[in-house]
Amino acid sequence: MISYSYAIIFALASLLGIGSSDFLYKMARSGGATPEAFLLLQAVFFNLTDVAALLLTHQQMMFTITLIISGLSEAVMLYAAFLIFITSLKAIDVSSGAPIFRLNFLITSLLAYIMLGEKFGITQLLGSVFSILAIIFFSWRGGSSFAEVRNIVMTLVAMILYGLSGFVYKVALGFGINPVALITMQGLSFITIAFLYSAYKGKLTFSKAEVSKAPFCGVLLSFSLIVLNEALKLQPVNIIYPISQLSFTFTSVLGFIILGEKLDAYKLLGIISAMVAVVTLAL
Repeated sequence: MISYSYAIIFALASLLGIGSSDFLYKMARSGGATPEAFLLLQAVFFNLTDVAALLLTHQQMMFTITLIISGLSEAVMLYAAFLIFITSLKAIDVSSGAPIFRLNFLITSLLAYIMLGEKFGITQLLGSVFSILAIIFFSWRGGSSFAEVRNIVMTLVAMILYGLSGFVYKVALGFGINPVALITMQGLSFITIAFLYSAYKGKLTFSKAEVSKAPFCGVLLSFSLIVLNEALKLQPVNIIYPISQLSFTFTSVLGFIILGEKLDAYKLLGIISAMVAVVTLAL
């Protein structure tokens, strides 16, 4: 019972961390932050938090070919996913973008079914249907401009890339790779990619919008992954992961309250559909 309580607390902490981070992306983008510089600064603080956790827990890393390939592959897809997602937030509400982006679990589940032969029963089918409904509700809201529709499509691409990275993570764990070591390798690869791309784009200077938000996002994301892994040690994934993935509900609430984003019927139906999708996909 105690382990269950701790697991739920860790999962809720992960939810709040991810939800807050997604909200800060919107705040930063609205404030003029450039995605390339933002992600570079975020990566610095993500890695600092991750290294601090490694030192505090006295964990050791063994660099293997499998670890390096998995971490690098994940980092490439995650960098592209976050770059596209943050870019898309310029023209859409975070209460629309975040739920779509966080439906990446659908892609991971479908790939696990196709490539690994994992189960895909009636609940997974229902989850897929509700995921599609959520995307339709968020995309087709009557008065959507061309810019909004284009950025919804960008968010879908980001969601697919994030889901692909989740599948790589799942396969890597199947090979017996330590999750903390994998996150560390992913973080080191991510910051390398972020620096090289920022240098290529000439985005190595930071504005106030980036300095005031990116460090918090880096710490929040690293913290969220750490507590999520701790929760998964105590309870099964089908209990923990849906709680963490429902972070978009917290993000949406912040968007409604702080940014004054409009809650219309389409958006409400989209959020409800996304919530049902996440829960049923994990059953």
